[in-house]
Amino acid sequence: MRIVSLSPAHTEILYALGLGNRLVGITHSCDYPREAKFKRRVGNWNTHQVDALRLLKPDLILSAHAFPPYLVGYEGPGEIVHFEPRTLGDILSSIRAIGRLCGKKREAEKLAAAMEKKLFLIGKRTPHGNKRLRVYTEEWGYPPTAAGLWLPQLVSIAGGEAILMHPGEQGREVLLSELERADPDVIIIHWHGAGKQNRVSDIAKRPGWKHLRAVRQKRVHTVHDSLLNRPGPRIVEGTKSLHNILRKSRALRSTK
Repeated sequence: MRIVSLSPAHTEILYALGLGNRLVGITHSCDYPREAKFKRRVGNWNTHQVDALRLLKPDLILSAHAFPPYLVGYEGPGEIVHFEPRTLGDILSSIRAIGRLCGKKREAEKLAAAMEKKLFLIGKRTPHGNKRLRVYTEEWGYPPTAAGLWLPQLVSIAGGEAILMHPGEQGREVLLSELERADPDVIIIHWHGAGKQNRVSDIAKRPGWKHLRAVRQKRVHTVHDSLLNRPGPRIVEGTKSLHNILRKSRALRSTK
């Protein structure tokens, strides 16, 4: 089977299932694992490269997010299967579905079950009885955009309470007045495509933001976007990062 992945998350899932050798094409955004850099690039999820896609003669094309406009009416080789996970449950379901499509049902079930167990253990390490820290997670900065979809669930597992957004909701622009009313204890920055290049100091430079309690108390943190924004196996690592941030923030709060 020849597979093309039009999503960094799908690329990571395929490698986790031992299907790296079946992968014949990926996007320019696919940067993990390291072995992926040797694969043929066919643009990004919304980049028009139908001819390059046809030349790869895929049997299966995996797409994600909003359906790529250039694939509407596609008549080349390969079955297109689209996934658009919105919750943690959707992510696990998509892993299992990809496993079934690619003849790796057992491996996919094992991977999904392992992720569930690890997330459960992270949640179990959160102290009981303590008031949960209120957390604002930001997926983009121009304009400031609160993260939705599965992020509120990851925050909850990590021991926090996500503000402004509920599981499954699409991320949206937030106003300073909303944040002032919500009064977050912690701010987490994980802009799409920025890696860890976000600078905490830039948050305080936004008009009015230096008055927010999380900014005043220096509880603004960054997490690599690929660990939180990609609906794949590494969300477990992202949740661990959130858990560590919140654990340290609780410890600082208890000393004041």
